[in-house]
Amino acid sequence: MFNMMEVADYHDKAIAGMTADSQMRNVITKAASGDIDFGDAVQFDDATLDEGTVKKLAAGGKVIGIAKYNLLVSDVVHAKKNATQADFMNPFAGNAKYRQGDAVNIVRQGTVYVKLSGTVKAGDPVSAVVSGTNPTTYTTGGDIVVANAVFAEAGVADDLVKIVINNP
Repeated sequence: MFNMMEVADYHDKAIAGMTADSQMRNVITKAASGDIDFGDAVQFDDATLDEGTVKKLAAGGKVIGIAKYNLLVSDVVHAKKNATQADFMNPFAGNAKYRQGDAVNIVRQGTVYVKLSGTVKAGDPVSAVVSGTNPTTYTTGGDIVVANAVFAEAGVADDLVKIVINNP
């Protein structure tokens, strides 16, 4: 059994992409066509918007959801099949993310933590900032609007805050 005090030593209240509560949510799973960080906004790879692969949101893309944090997706797990409990205590020992071919869990409805790039208030609409090679960050008035999503709490740049997303 994990000692939660040890886990708490490695991160704050949450990790980007972590679901924030036990309310009903809709999570779909699609294959990654490239690296996707936890908490990244995700889009379909092709224009048909149906079954297929997904990728990190890029300019001109349409958000289908947020890449959900997954403890079992880490450099440790990718590197060795017989990972121990100690290997999981710091999931970010390397640069944990979904890799090409991984099954990406995508939150389409629910409450999830995201990293901010600006100041927001509860109730503000959510938009993703996708410029650069860093993981997606969120603010109001960013590059791409996250349809049907609002901030559930206030925060400033670099904070992890909850958003509520409600895509069909």
